[in-house]
Amino acid sequence: MTACTSAALTDEPIPTPLPPTDTDAPVADSPPAEPETQPAWVTFPGATIVSNMAFDLDGNIWAVSEVGVFETNIQDHTFKQHTIKDGLLTNESVAIHFTTYGDTWIGSKRKGIARFDGSKWTYYTIEDGLGDNTPYAFIEDSKGGLWVGFAEYSGGVGYFDGETWISYKSEKGLGSGTVFDLALSSDGILWVATQSGVSKFDGETWTRYTTKDGLPELFIPCIAVGPDGSVWAGTSDHGAVHFDGETWTTYSEEDGLISKFVYSVAVDHDGGAWIGTAHGVSYFKDGVWTNFTKEDGLPANKVAKIIVDEQGMVWFGTKGGGIARFDPSQ
Repeated sequence: MTACTSAALTDEPIPTPLPPTDTDAPVADSPPAEPETQPAWVTFPGATIVSNMAFDLDGNIWAVSEVGVFETNIQDHTFKQHTIKDGLLTNESVAIHFTTYGDTWIGSKRKGIARFDGSKWTYYTIEDGLGDNTPYAFIEDSKGGLWVGFAEYSGGVGYFDGETWISYKSEKGLGSGTVFDLALSSDGILWVATQSGVSKFDGETWTRYTTKDGLPELFIPCIAVGPDGSVWAGTSDHGAVHFDGETWTTYSEEDGLISKFVYSVAVDHDGGAWIGTAHGVSYFKDGVWTNFTKEDGLPANKVAKIIVDEQGMVWFGTKGGGIARFDPSQ
């Protein structure tokens, strides 16, 4: 474990943090099916190769993939596949978000954003004010405004207040215009995972953290904020990092992390960190690492997205095994 005290861009398409290694086959709407279960684990039908996921206001979980968006009812284990025929800009979706006021936002690969308000679709592209046409991350603030991170062509970060798009790129202080993930702290600080380190925005000023401040590398594919305001992030080749407000601490395989290739991160209600990697999931709490793989019930070892729900259940979106839910109390 190493610790340090804290005080780029091209026009080429950037590599995604977790490139798909297989292709989902289009699937029709499913009949009810019994879930595959192991103690504490439940696997749900729907997309096999998950790029991102989110819960809607009814408690259904949605997963985005290369062949559309899959809506899974977690009560009866049925699912529906939504495609361009249903209003999507393209079947290759990369991000999804459900706002507190009921709108659905879907980020499409190089086609922009599709927004559904329950009755009609609205579409946004560069011409409407987007930084670029590949929105990779969404997060909603306490005012109902939407932050969007763009992953290609130095698109930076965008903010939508309900009427107008505001764009933040490297020339405005953002460390890199290539953005992979977003997180918000309880006091409204925006944390941004980029191709050239971590940036934060307090509403007026951008602050950038790089290897000079203690990061082990600059490629940061994921980020999350814990209930205490501390920050967890993943790196593409050097494990996970934790920032307590002053010091960046790096955790690698030597410390107990299951893999140094980190794809996703989430923090639970008790401050424990869930780290999704190329070879399974690691959980860190009170100085102890616990690892999970397919042998423990995880449906696939490549974990692209992690969500902790209000009940403390942990949801994993995987590359090759679909979605699984883990009950830490069992």
